[in-house]
Amino acid sequence: MSLLFLCQTVVADFSLNTEFQLGSRGNHHGIAFDGVNWHIAASFTNIFRNYDSTFTFISDTTVAGVDDMRGLAYDSTMGGFFVGDQRAGVVRIVNADGTESSQFLTSSGLNAIAYDAVGDSIWLAHFSGLVENRTRAGSLISSFVGGQRWTGLAYDDFNDTLLLLETDDDTLFEYQTDGTLLGEIVSNDMVTGNGQGLAYDSSLGRLWVTSQNGRVAIWDDSSRAVPEPSGKTTILLGATLLSIIVSLRSQQ
Repeated sequence: MSLLFLCQTVVADFSLNTEFQLGSRGNHHGIAFDGVNWHIAASFTNIFRNYDSTFTFISDTTVAGVDDMRGLAYDSTMGGFFVGDQRAGVVRIVNADGTESSQFLTSSGLNAIAYDAVGDSIWLAHFSGLVENRTRAGSLISSFVGGQRWTGLAYDDFNDTLLLLETDDDTLFEYQTDGTLLGEIVSNDMVTGNGQGLAYDSSLGRLWVTSQNGRVAIWDDSSRAVPEPSGKTTILLGATLLSIIVSLRSQQ
């Protein structure tokens, strides 16, 4: 018997923290953090830009064969990146230096990628409105059509939900992974210029948004942050779960 009844998804309620201009030129799309540095895909090119934790530009990384890089996600399992080619619809799994280790084909209009480290699977969002969940080998797990033209995607690994950004008004939506719409979170203009990529940190309840003209906006929902449990909290939670399991077994 599942213990998911103990949890209830809290729909996000973000407020703008700050917005700033990046120092590097060009179009900025998918955004990923590797625990030390930031990385942002440069649309219409085969590069992603590398920044330190304060968004000071470091260098560019080239991924051979890519025509129009949009989606970018950090592969925390292997220490590399998932790179999406918008025109070709190809997802490449690359090392930190940009060298390719594998690839698979999906469909054109691929704008955004997010990684689910727990399930070791990849979420893909297309301009057509299609959202897919695939294995790292490319096998389709599930899909749904959200009815919007998606440019950005982030996965909330605590609530198991998807944050999706549409292109017309920069509206942010939240969906369950089965395609159920939870709500329209931010109605418009999440960032100055056309909103592009999303990155989310569930431990902070913080969302980063990139724009076409090189700006980054940071949005917070402190009520959604996942605090590190204290030793006492961990013990109490463990005791509670053990009590529930014993009770369930006694009813069998």
